[in-house]
Amino acid sequence: GKKIQTKINLSNAGINPLVVRRVLANDPNIAVTAPKSSIKNGHKTTIPVTIDASKMPTAQYTRIVTVITNDPKAAVIQVRLNWTVK
Repeated sequence: GKKIQTKINLSNAGINPLVVRRVLANDPNIAVTAPKSSIKNGHKTTIPVTIDASKMPTAQYTRIVTVITNDPKAAVIQVRLNWTVK
């Protein structure tokens, strides 16, 4: 088994700073961490994602990571992760 590293890219196209309040994964084998600081307008950041596939049986997987922000138009963003354990 191994760990799979990926990232979620976020950009702020708004006027005010974008605050990521929480980042949640629907699988205990997925580790995600919200950025510690807000994202200034016109700036970008990444949210690192680590999937611990060491105990997962051979299969294809789809899981959801939910990003909760202060954006009034998109307060909840769901990101689909797809991977295969061989």
